[in-house]
Amino acid sequence: MLIKQIINEVYDVSKARIDHPEDLVFTQGSAGAKLALDILQKATQPNSEMSFKPDGKPAIMWGRDSGGFAMGDKYMKPLPHSVEELANILSSRKGGGREDLVKMYADMWPAFEDSVPGINGYLFGDLVYSSTPPVQNGKYVFKPNTVTYTVDADSELGQKIGNSRVGIVVHSYFPADSRVGKHVENPDSIPGVKTAGDLLIIPDSINKPEQVRVPGMSKISSAINSNATAIDQLLDPVALTEKKMKAFPGLLVKYINARVRQRSFDNLAKGFVDWIDANASGAMSEKIKNHIQENLTGFNAAMQIFSMITQAKNSIINQFDSVSGGIQAATGDDPGHEGYLVHTGRGPIKLVDRFKFSAANFGA
Repeated sequence: MLIKQIINEVYDVSKARIDHPEDLVFTQGSAGAKLALDILQKATQPNSEMSFKPDGKPAIMWGRDSGGFAMGDKYMKPLPHSVEELANILSSRKGGGREDLVKMYADMWPAFEDSVPGINGYLFGDLVYSSTPPVQNGKYVFKPNTVTYTVDADSELGQKIGNSRVGIVVHSYFPADSRVGKHVENPDSIPGVKTAGDLLIIPDSINKPEQVRVPGMSKISSAINSNATAIDQLLDPVALTEKKMKAFPGLLVKYINARVRQRSFDNLAKGFVDWIDANASGAMSEKIKNHIQENLTGFNAAMQIFSMITQAKNSIINQFDSVSGGIQAATGDDPGHEGYLVHTGRGPIKLVDRFKFSAANFGA
């Protein structure tokens, strides 16, 4: 099978974060809201390309190019071809140190090198364990970050875990000497890759519900269409630049993250006015409040549509979480993966229950 038949989505490794669909209403206006709705509708389709979002760390790129085997994190350009080179890069970063991280890379280096004997390019994924996980009550258990994963020891995947020392969930393939790659559904199909052994390469595939039902999608569409002009006036970049308020959309997203920490989206619109008073200079706060008052319809509509998209997204997440898969996941006592990725052809968009996972990750 040709690589172009295996991979079908462009992915920019230099992009540090993947968007939440509901935030697009603040960063891209009515077009972003429509895109968010399209993404949710795509997630409900049985033939949509989706995967689980692994909560592993660090994110690792590895493979081969004209210089031989290379391995490192996504910020290393180019990737180092030796442990010594990798150690020098890490020690030069702000704060220095990182001796434990260097040791971990050094211990794993042979396993990663052995996993790609004939590849011409790089794989990209999230490390989920760096030593064989323990067995508890008949299940392998590993917790790379916030999410705890369990796999039946007697299952096919469990037996592969037992025969491995290191595990990584892979999601992208990059041609050699390129920073732009594509989502990989089946790493076994990539020429020159050995997916089982000392390093276990785990696909990010999921089981899907037979049918995904999301009430209220037509109401979201109607709300977007009837308020599109007002929302775009609120977020018009020319007007915001003239008012020296270019940071306004970013402040809206920052406010949402503050509310995630509080685990509440109640009274979002009024809450922003109170929040901006406490988090901006007096002059900027007054400027923003005046702009909101001048565009009150668009502001209230943007907040309402954000909430509606969030509710629809969480309904989709709950339905996917209810379907059993080979890898079971839980955040604290809440079952379910960190989230899911919808692969759109323009890059992945994440579906994450922010009160369950993001707040836990923030330490809220």
